[in-house]
Amino acid sequence: MSYPLFLGEDSPELALVLREAAVDNWDGEGARRIPVEAALKALALLRLLSGHGIPKPELVASRTGSIALDWDGGPRWVFAISVGSSDQVSYAGLFDRDRIHGQETILTRLPKTLLAAFDRFLRR
Repeated sequence: MSYPLFLGEDSPELALVLREAAVDNWDGEGARRIPVEAALKALALLRLLSGHGIPKPELVASRTGSIALDWDGGPRWVFAISVGSSDQVSYAGLFDRDRIHGQETILTRLPKTLLAAFDRFLRR
């Protein structure tokens, strides 16, 4: 599968993940390829995050065809967002003993729930 060229220009990290997971069964264990729609949604989210001064995450291909954006702040301090083809994202965080998780719709701006989660993550 080929992705639009600008995806790699805007985010080399995303381009690497897309190359890794461009075909079905990319992991040899039945993983789904990442659809173009998911790549575009991930790029849009990365742009929104950058506009809020949020550090770049580690990007990881998921077996389900989504892209995971991961932030690791050390032991028991992590936050992740899973981006697929829809406008809905799933998120989960562990902040010492506190856990958060949920789903949000992202269209043109970051929901308050995610902004609050990043505020908490970055306060460590």
